[in-house]
Amino acid sequence: MHSALEPPEIALEILSHLHIPRSGSNRIIREARISLLALALTSKHFTNFALITLWWRMMDLTPLFKMLSNFIVSRPLTGRRFGTIQGPFLSNDLERFASYANRIRIYEPKCHSCGLDCTPYG
Repeated sequence: MHSALEPPEIALEILSHLHIPRSGSNRIIREARISLLALALTSKHFTNFALITLWWRMMDLTPLFKMLSNFIVSRPLTGRRFGTIQGPFLSNDLERFASYANRIRIYEPKCHSCGLDCTPYG
């Protein structure tokens, strides 16, 4: 990594331009998340900063539960998605799960079928 990128302030400035918008189309939010993922994979220096931003606000906890090796997402005949945990956890599953869960600061669930705010205070 270039020495100009070493100060944390530089990384934070770069990340400030790669935020995940609070509102907007699913396409815009998805593109922002993909950009942050690409940044996380570019350099170990950016990984932690990008992961903090990626996991700060979640509208769906499925990605978190996918950290568990025995979590399965399915769509029954109703077409609605749901997940189940089948079988025992592997030794590092819970550690990885907790590592990512601890990054989440805001959980804003959205109804998948209608897009309405489903929070009790919404």
